[in-house]
Amino acid sequence: MRDTKFGNYKICDILKPELMKTELCFSETKRPDLLSNPPIFGTLPTSVINTNRNTESYLNPFEEESSDVITLSADTYLNDIFINNRLILFGGLQNILHVMQNDGVTPNEVTATLLLELLPNTANAEDSFLKYIKNKNIVLDIDFYNMLIKRRSMRKEYEMAKKVLEEIQHKHMIPNLMTFGVLALGCVRSKEGKELLNGLEIAGYVPNAVILGTLISNACHRYNTNYVIELLHYMSINKIKPSEKLLSFLENYKKTLKQMATSKKNYRFKKKAVLIKDSETFEREYSKWKQKLDKDRYVNN
Repeated sequence: MRDTKFGNYKICDILKPELMKTELCFSETKRPDLLSNPPIFGTLPTSVINTNRNTESYLNPFEEESSDVITLSADTYLNDIFINNRLILFGGLQNILHVMQNDGVTPNEVTATLLLELLPNTANAEDSFLKYIKNKNIVLDIDFYNMLIKRRSMRKEYEMAKKVLEEIQHKHMIPNLMTFGVLALGCVRSKEGKELLNGLEIAGYVPNAVILGTLISNACHRYNTNYVIELLHYMSINKIKPSEKLLSFLENYKKTLKQMATSKKNYRFKKKAVLIKDSETFEREYSKWKQKLDKDRYVNN
């Protein structure tokens, strides 16, 4: 289910009249379930926002019925439905859990992590799944929580991701380096980055180039030059060797800043005088930082 792709197939490419005489079953009252025997195709009981090829699904994975049943057009791409909810064509999460129960399979921490990866990428879907896990007394491992932090960090929901870290501590579990690595994905402000690096040090971990690269990338995308320089200084102090990828990224950032500073175009997010100052400051500090690279001994390679 995780790796399934439908290519350019549309609903009309699958639900053709001649197929109705085969083992496929079409129902206007049941949700799609390709795991049933025979497989069922039907309407989708979900609130789907369908704008051309951009389809988002906010289906509650535990919702058995919905009054908001829509009929998709024949030109709807299956991938547009499937990509936002990997379980929607298999009866939803509730059906997967029902099949497991009928087969005598009890979900464990590995199953929970795999199912989490397949859920719609929304906080509501995650919270519903967490309630189910709690009711079933499923013991989770750090990999599950890392996956949950990653999902929320990728949505730039840093505060929600940080709550997962608090839950880890509440359960007396030990976060690993991956925990901080995925949390870094959601850090877009200087305060958040400092908080993360402090947490790393308190946990007894040595920050690595991957985590610093993630923080710097986020800072560059927000054109927070002062924050970028702070992170470069942190790398120098802690003797963290940058990767070739990070060096290339920083070179591109320097060029971008210079182009913006010399361009006649005006930018809404920053005044031209600020961009000029940022460009000059970054070029100066970045040059100093690079000069130190060959002189320092690094904690990681």
